[in-house]
Amino acid sequence: MRIAAITLGLLLGAAPAAAQYNQAPREPRECTRLTKQIERYEGDMQRARERGNDLWERSMEQQVERLDARRVERCPQYAKSNLGAKLLAKAVDVAAKAAWKYFTWNY
Repeated sequence: MRIAAITLGLLLGAAPAAAQYNQAPREPRECTRLTKQIERYEGDMQRARERGNDLWERSMEQQVERLDARRVERCPQYAKSNLGAKLLAKAVDVAAKAAWKYFTWNY
């Protein structure tokens, strides 16, 4: 009886500990792979910038942009919010209209 109680106690104690290892990763493997590639190419871009090689730097920048676009397409949690850019564009538009009216005397 003691052996059965000890075994049952060990099983009940080990079940929550084992459950944490059976959980799926938080993000798909492809998202992780793309993130690591982007970090690597950003490092190469920094190295090209330090060496003054503009062609290499531009090619690394284009590669980072391609990888980032693919990552946003496949992993929507990485999509950047354009709210700040949209608000700034709207503010510039309103300011331009006001300046146009002011400097042309409403023509």
